Amino acid sequence: MTGDITVLIPATPAAAWLDQAIESLLVQSYPAWNLIVVLDGDCDHNRAVLERQELRGRVKIKVLPARSGVVKALNAGLAEASTDLVARLDADDVCEPERFETQIQALTERPDLLLIGSGATVIDQHGRTIGAKPAPVGPDRIRRRLAWHNIIVHSSVIYRRQAVLDVGGYHPACRIGQDYQLWLRLAKIGPLDNIAAPLVRYRVHDGQHSRPLVDPTVTAPIRAARRRLSTVPLLGPAYADLRHLTWLSYQHLQDRRRRTALAA
Repeated sequence: MTGDITVLIPATPAAAWLDQAIESLLVQSYPAWNLIVVLDGDCDHNRAVLERQELRGRVKIKVLPARSGVVKALNAGLAEASTDLVARLDADDVCEPERFETQIQALTERPDLLLIGSGATVIDQHGRTIGAKPAPVGPDRIRRRLAWHNIIVHSSVIYRRQAVLDVGGYHPACRIGQDYQLWLRLAKIGPLDNIAAPLVRYRVHDGQHSRPLVDPTVTAPIRAARRRLSTVPLLGPAYADLRHLTWLSYQHLQDRRRRTALAA
């Protein structure tokens, strides 16, 4: 495979919108990409999507045992990648045609950046627009906001692979919220930024992995990373814990909003 960036997609069996995700890659204005798809269990549906003629020579498929989980899939994909830049895309989301070109230009102009994300248009299972995810811009602002909640859309990011490996990749204990926990660790070692424009369409549906976090017992790694990022003198750990409790309350609110949007 050849390409300046690797697109990493984890997929569960019979991923309903994988074909739309792939189609959005094929119309990118920046053509120098290759694709790694990590299948969390093999299936004929996903194979048929990935074996289309246009992907020959630029896609690598790695199959994990069923129910291995998204963290294992993401770390397996990172291990397979050979490019410095890795673009994330979930199998149910869609890139806008100018996404890669816009983000790679930003990373080229700012070599200190470890990650660049973007805003997102929120769509439902039918592809209808139901909202938006605004993207705060500026490394200092992002670092401050990250201490409170996740303001980087996972499917929108391109990051420097070595930086992610240097902080240990995706945390194996994070069954959900693994992206947020990674951003907290990356922000400790270098600047992260967003592009305000919505460069992806983020799909909300019942089967997605990125449901709001509402169980404190599964967020311990996020709490620990938030503590390490805290810069408040003396009160650092205590203040970080206050932020963590506030964030959990926010997740409950987001869960209610999400259920209302799906029922509409």
